[in-house]
Amino acid sequence: MRRRLIQSTLAVVLVVIAVFGVSLVLVETRTISDSARERVESEAVRLASIVDSRLLVEDKVTAEILSDQVTEDRYAVIRIPGKPPIEVGSKPDGDVISATAPGEEGETVTVQEPRSSVTREVGRTLLIIGLVALLAVIAAVLLAIRQASRLASPLTDLAETAERLGSGDPAPATAATASPNWTGSRTYWTAPRSASPGC
Repeated sequence: MRRRLIQSTLAVVLVVIAVFGVSLVLVETRTISDSARERVESEAVRLASIVDSRLLVEDKVTAEILSDQVTEDRYAVIRIPGKPPIEVGSKPDGDVISATAPGEEGETVTVQEPRSSVTREVGRTLLIIGLVALLAVIAAVLLAIRQASRLASPLTDLAETAERLGSGDPAPATAATASPNWTGSRTYWTAPRSASPGC
């Protein structure tokens, strides 16, 4: 009984974790990807605004000026009409998240971020979800063991009682039984008096 209760409880917990865990992983993965894309798009818009202000004031935009405006893991390309492209940062390899924003002076700003950063963030999220699921399984097993022990305790006592009675152990006496004294003293038996009148 104890083993069946533990197995059934564990099966229910695993089904719940599988249903809600997979859904949570899919939602978190999509959320992280969308958030990364929004960050890249906002970065492109911000750089385009900075380039516009530079062109209006100094008409001079260089990679050195924009180097502090781009984070280390991102790569930006500014294309100004009539000028060579300006590259800021190191161009990432492999799959990237890219966004392009136009400027008011006719320039375009393209920002790229390696998708590996998203993969790392998704991996951290999966690790956290996995740890929470493991803790839930451990808690469910401990709870099942405790419940099984509480349910099996009366049955164990009943089985021990039945085994003791079946082994021939004398039952405890409930009343003292009188026995004649055979140590040499006489035993006198008195006939009952008749209740009839006139005898």
